[in-house]
Amino acid sequence: MNKIKIYSLLLGMATAWTACEVDEPIGVQSDNLTFVTAPEISAVGQSFYDLSDPENTEIDFSIALAGKESVDRIEVLQSYEGSDFKVVETISTFPADLSISLTEAMNLAGLTVDQLTAGDDFVYTFKVYSAAGSEYFTNTSFTASTTCVVQAPFEGTYTVTDDCELFFGTATLTKTSGNLRSFQASWDTFNGIGFEFDLVCEQIYVTEQSIGLGCGAGNNVDVVTAAVPGTFSASDDSQFTVNVNYSNAGCFGGFECSLTFTKQ
Repeated sequence: MNKIKIYSLLLGMATAWTACEVDEPIGVQSDNLTFVTAPEISAVGQSFYDLSDPENTEIDFSIALAGKESVDRIEVLQSYEGSDFKVVETISTFPADLSISLTEAMNLAGLTVDQLTAGDDFVYTFKVYSAAGSEYFTNTSFTASTTCVVQAPFEGTYTVTDDCELFFGTATLTKTSGNLRSFQASWDTFNGIGFEFDLVCEQIYVTEQSIGLGCGAGNNVDVVTAAVPGTFSASDDSQFTVNVNYSNAGCFGGFECSLTFTKQ
């Protein structure tokens, strides 16, 4: 196995390994665009970059050949978020197992960890050099996205406290999908009130939404992420904070609150 050691990042979202049409990489010319031999790509391990564990994440895949033409070598090419394709590695023995660390991916793209966010895409495609001297890009590519893996469940029964003294008591957390969670608790004199939030790389975001209360005529009590998001630990769900802004001052709002959830 050709192994490239990692210093990496993440990202949710998960990665798609696909066969799709890709544009010819900028600045590289082909003398033959007939795909007589193409690499067959399959995931053999993790297929995304995990930003919650930047020092221990990589993508793993295998390359085999399908076609009638003898191949001298294949270049593995990388593009970050639509940038020019650059050569990651050249393979001359097949089949081959490859591991590409996020460190190498970042270095090739001229990036640092702090410049990456969940949902960024690294696209990989391939250029074939035949033994007869022809060269061409294939229509095989895959995308490795950055995401943040949440190891702890963040589900079950919590006690919620609120520095605005609105939410209180027992809150029941449920998984909506992926890293999305929702809860219901008591709010002022109302029961069963809550909202959905997203666990993203140690920070908690709230898409603007109603908490289930309103002032009539479609005028709702809305919350959205505060100026400073709440925080959590991906591996420890015993306690975390959700910071919200009550955004609809026309009904009830114009201020921020911090909710602390403690697992029972």
